[in-house]
Amino acid sequence: MNNKIAVYQPTPEQQFIGTLFLSADEVRQTAGWLDGKQLHDQQFGQFWARVRAGENPHTLLIDREFEPVARFYNCLDEVVSPIYAPDYARQIAKAAHLRGIKGQVARLSQAVGAGDYDEATTLVRELAEKTPAIHRQVRDATDVGASFLELLDRDNRDVQTYIPQIDKALGGLERQTLSVLAARPSTGKTALGWQIARNLATHGQRVLFVSLEMAEASLWARAACGVAGLSWLDVRRDRKPEQLERIRKACSDLMFTYGHNLLIHDTRPTSTADVWEIAAAQKPDLIVVDHLRFLADEHPEGREVKRLGMLCQRLKDIAVIHDCHVMTLAQLNRKSEMRTKDESVPTLADLRDSGEIEEDSDTVMMLHVPSDGGDQTEVDQRRVPISILIRKARDGQRDEEIKLEFDRVGQWMYAKGEPR
Repeated sequence: MNNKIAVYQPTPEQQFIGTLFLSADEVRQTAGWLDGKQLHDQQFGQFWARVRAGENPHTLLIDREFEPVARFYNCLDEVVSPIYAPDYARQIAKAAHLRGIKGQVARLSQAVGAGDYDEATTLVRELAEKTPAIHRQVRDATDVGASFLELLDRDNRDVQTYIPQIDKALGGLERQTLSVLAARPSTGKTALGWQIARNLATHGQRVLFVSLEMAEASLWARAACGVAGLSWLDVRRDRKPEQLERIRKACSDLMFTYGHNLLIHDTRPTSTADVWEIAAAQKPDLIVVDHLRFLADEHPEGREVKRLGMLCQRLKDIAVIHDCHVMTLAQLNRKSEMRTKDESVPTLADLRDSGEIEEDSDTVMMLHVPSDGGDQTEVDQRRVPISILIRKARDGQRDEEIKLEFDRVGQWMYAKGEPR
């Protein structure tokens, strides 16, 4: 005779739902990236979708639609702390991913057998976690007005770039908004995004730099070599002892200066869900994504123009929920390069797939190097004129031009005439 007593072990989905009854707001913030459709139990999935949309979980229990959830709640001996909600959410997402894989085996096997690399790659990435838009409860004028009064009392509503010309033009980078920094390849958009990130870290603010185009070692080399006044390419070609010593000192100085305020994430693939999780854990003031196209999220329709629009929506959701500013880097198309020098200045029409990206961004900045445009031969020199064009600003003056100088070796932008 078996005398063992069965011990009830709640599933991750039950544990996740249990956390909602203690602090739904906290769970919405840390695990809001989880789609209700990823829960295996349909009732729990619908319940989470309603709570994620802003409804009170206790109020929902009286809805007959959620009788199974109410029975679970009445049998709940203990409430799991909401700090574990992200862990349960990841377990749920992984289980959903595995269920999806099981359903895709036949298609994937067929694609591999047929040697269809593109189809096989698409199928593998189809199951990537997707970050849905978060819908918030409609609030009345009293609530909105009270929030605005709180905003007026805050002294950190805007994230300063510490580039005076940009901060004067934009008033800083406003929290809960999305900006796009666009340029042609090798113009300097990574350098400017990296400069702004480093400026904030120097001033004690927390920054997450999502480097999907460049490995962290290459990104850090730009900083250390730039401070040492050297080109990383020259160092790699000719490893002189005195150069290496200068770089080591510069590296040590930067490590001390930035400390724990500068976070770098270069893992690929990375989705907006991954960025959401890091933001929830690290609480950055600014997130820089380099760049938009390298985020791994897939769109159900498979159209790139729709995918980019979806990515911008999700990045803006991250900015709103985590009270930070998100800046994403993007590419301009080749039209401006094909025009004459006088017509080579980029406009919103040159923003690749601009209809989708521009719509959800609050600010659009574009970089332009006059000597690199039109039919002119690129001028390869240490310090070249560069313009930052404000092409969109919801609360500011659009089409303003900020003229700086770009030190290509030092990877730093200065006001004209400003000493290095």
